[in-house]
Amino acid sequence: MKITEVDLFVLDVPPFAPMARIRPNIFTLGIVRMGTDEGLVGLGEISAPAADLAHQAAAYEGRDPLAIDALGEPDPFCCALLDLAGQAYGVPLHRFFGEKVRDRVPVSYWSCPLEPEETAAEAEVGASLGFTNHKLKARPWNVVETVRRIRDAVGSDYSVGLDPNQKFRHVHVAARLAHELEPFGTVHNFENPVLKSHLEWFRLLREKTTIPNATLPCDELPFTREADVLEEGLTLEAGHFTVPTTPGLGVTLNMEIVDRYRVA
Repeated sequence: MKITEVDLFVLDVPPFAPMARIRPNIFTLGIVRMGTDEGLVGLGEISAPAADLAHQAAAYEGRDPLAIDALGEPDPFCCALLDLAGQAYGVPLHRFFGEKVRDRVPVSYWSCPLEPEETAAEAEVGASLGFTNHKLKARPWNVVETVRRIRDAVGSDYSVGLDPNQKFRHVHVAARLAHELEPFGTVHNFENPVLKSHLEWFRLLREKTTIPNATLPCDELPFTREADVLEEGLTLEAGHFTVPTTPGLGVTLNMEIVDRYRVA
């Protein structure tokens, strides 16, 4: 089997309405479609594609994808090569890494920084769609009020994952906020609450709060854009993705969407 073509698509798909008011332009998507002489097509994705991606893509043409160490290749070519390998061997991609752990993967709903009442309204939307966790771009000046309003709007079974983007900055600020948030019982994790240039601060903070690090759910967020680039394969239902069972990634690119939003 030989790689006969490697197409690179750069897309700019606008965000959905709740995000568009705050961030009308989010990062572009780079998608690689790697075709072979046996008719297999492998897909890979990267955000904010690098300028030299097209040059790298051309270097794969004419090579046997099964002879390439996919894990040693840069994104998104690693993913495309693994997709091809899974299809060639007739196994879902996860089988390269072990047994399937779960059939459904919980997914977070998502909000950019908004006023507390706006975020609570978005939580109501998420809960109505079957989500049970909300990833929130948190800010220190209103995070406590925001979490309070979310709990009051959708109940204590709807958990929250906070991503302050380091804007809590210092341990004493993050610890104070954690102390105020713990009684709600809905905040399950802090993601990068303090400055990453001081890794020892994360250890100190862990000693001062019962709020643990994130494990699940994931925050793969195709629903935060006005269109999904996938035609089939990655099904989102009731706040969960169903793990594909067909060979490779098990997904198909929607070329109508690609053509509509392609910018390069």
